[in-house]
Amino acid sequence: MIEINLLPTGEKRRPASRAGGALRVPALKVPGDPYMVGLGGVGLLLLLGLGFAYWTVDTRMAEARARLDKAVDDSTRFASTIQLVETLKARQDTIQRKIDVIRSVDEQRYVWPHVMDEIARAVPPYTWLTKVAAVEEKAPAAP
Repeated sequence: MIEINLLPTGEKRRPASRAGGALRVPALKVPGDPYMVGLGGVGLLLLLGLGFAYWTVDTRMAEARARLDKAVDDSTRFASTIQLVETLKARQDTIQRKIDVIRSVDEQRYVWPHVMDEIARAVPPYTWLTKVAAVEEKAPAAP
């Protein structure tokens, strides 16, 4: 086999050994304006930031939908109970109003018999009264 050295220095080219030395990687040369490369990097970061924002908003929307679905399920499940409670509250209010009316009548029930008894004791025997009326006492005028 014939070897031809094409290197201008006249040295032989040796293959890089993987065990003993470091592997050389040639530096990448970026063609074009370095400002455009920086602008491309900023654009890439902006695109990644927008993707992250979309992902977080989508995650929050999914959580909000799950909470809303749970609330709707609870609302439909408890609708009959809520209606029953409202009906019971209305009945309770009606009963309370009836009790208040009965109490107001009951408070005044014994007033007139006692008044008539006191009048009968104060009036001499065989005296006839034709009219008995209640007169409310007016507050004295302020000076």
